[in-house]
Amino acid sequence: MPRSTRFGASPPWKNTFLLLQPPSNSPMFLDESGRFTKDPLARTRFQIEEKTKRMMTDMARISAISTHSAFYQKKLENDDAQRELREQNKLNKKHQMKETYEQVKVCIF
Repeated sequence: MPRSTRFGASPPWKNTFLLLQPPSNSPMFLDESGRFTKDPLARTRFQIEEKTKRMMTDMARISAISTHSAFYQKKLENDDAQRELREQNKLNKKHQMKETYEQVKVCIF
């Protein structure tokens, strides 16, 4: 016969995990076999996955920064080329005006 204790009248502990467990269609859902895995490499696998994810995120960030930088570098080069073209067109126009003026001047005299 089991000895009676002061805790003998307490009801058995309920499984409170079910109160906090996300629905089975949620991405946070983890079934019992996944929660109580005995795989010794589960933690290491998780760390490797996290490291790979972090590296991919960093690579994507670096790629975005380089693309952004290349875009603005190309934009600056295009702006400089347009400015040079405008300046060249102005000089050509001035030169043509001067030649036209000199031709008219020569024709008059």
